[in-house]
Amino acid sequence: SIDEDEVFLKVSFSRSDKDQRLSDVAEHYRYMMPVNKLPAGMTTQINNLGQRVPLYIEHGEEVKDCVERFRHVDRVRLLMRWLHDQVDMEEMIHQGIVRMHFPAATYQDLRALNKTWADIMQVPSLPTPADLDNVRNYFGEQIAFFFAWFGTYNKYLFVLAVAASISSIHKHMYHWAGKWVLNAFAVFLVGWVATFNELFKRRSSRCKQVWGMKDWDSQQANTLPDFDPDTAGTNLEKMYRLAATSCVVLYVVVFAGAILGISLVNKNMRDAGDMRLAEWSPIVISVLMKVSSFTWSKFAIKLIRWENHRTEARFNDSLAWTLASVKLFVALFPFADLAFLEYFINQTCKPTLEEAAVSVYRHSGWPAGTNNSGPLPPYNNTQIDLAFLDRFYQTNKNGLACIAGCYPIECTEEIDNGIPKFLCTTNCWS
Repeated sequence: SIDEDEVFLKVSFSRSDKDQRLSDVAEHYRYMMPVNKLPAGMTTQINNLGQRVPLYIEHGEEVKDCVERFRHVDRVRLLMRWLHDQVDMEEMIHQGIVRMHFPAATYQDLRALNKTWADIMQVPSLPTPADLDNVRNYFGEQIAFFFAWFGTYNKYLFVLAVAASISSIHKHMYHWAGKWVLNAFAVFLVGWVATFNELFKRRSSRCKQVWGMKDWDSQQANTLPDFDPDTAGTNLEKMYRLAATSCVVLYVVVFAGAILGISLVNKNMRDAGDMRLAEWSPIVISVLMKVSSFTWSKFAIKLIRWENHRTEARFNDSLAWTLASVKLFVALFPFADLAFLEYFINQTCKPTLEEAAVSVYRHSGWPAGTNNSGPLPPYNNTQIDLAFLDRFYQTNKNGLACIAGCYPIECTEEIDNGIPKFLCTTNCWS
């Protein structure tokens, strides 16, 4: 380096296709390569998208003139696999012998990829199979699969955007008609998700066929340095995997308990006339969600290493599932709590509805827009005065009137066939 405190070491194969060392390494690892010269009587298959479906065979001395040239990603993959077999790079980094290692970019390939795919002028263009091949040839199949999914998603997202735009007219329709429009959009959304998943599943299968990905994880993938072959398949490995799964369950249970605990403390403080947590609970829950999600992103990697995965693909699949399941739970449970659990958990139960209502509104006062304007107490409210609670209370098996944890805080009165009805927003949803 310029300040002479680091030494850069470059390990590479020759750029020539006649590099015997590269050919020997590919043969040693039984590396699969596409055939470009088929024997007489055989023809290359073409799928219904016009893509060539090549035959893949193991690279060897006797067939090296019949297979295609090594791509950039082939060279990197073979070199990294050979390097990991010679030395434990992660251990060298851990001991401070090596600071980092990475595959070096090739200027010519990177410039061509930028011009045909990553240039800012290509933003308005729809992705093509050729673009996907360029990404695959440089970055590899795993990155290419992501962009295959992303391209398919953007393509079909246009259909969903059109449907969402049409459904937005419900705001200008009668209440019952707007409700039907929203229900129709919900049904359409479910169908769109199922259709998208099925269509991408088909495209994924087609990509696997064209790219020769059958049994790729067991044949082509590099063995991770952390993999312990002595532990693989033993009861010890099963115990570690069970422990990792138990940690996932325990983490979501603790998080759910924290959210429910905040809700319970909020109710107790509110009943005592202390509204501080009611004002700050959204911020407290938001901070808890962020901290929990960040903490899990660091902790999950350690758990997945306990599972002793042999290949990077298996490691990444398990990591993605573990991260996504907990992060989705952390993101959605607070809303599920408000939407479904709060109504039943933090109920206020008294012998009569009037007593329960006075207990709920004793400190905050009656909801705006109701017929009630008197002090709390005395108990002089009629059934009509408490009509705004009709949809927010029930009588339990002990005969007590229980007002839901999500109770009205503001109402508007409407007349339906001469009968007054209240439309209310609650402390859960404003």
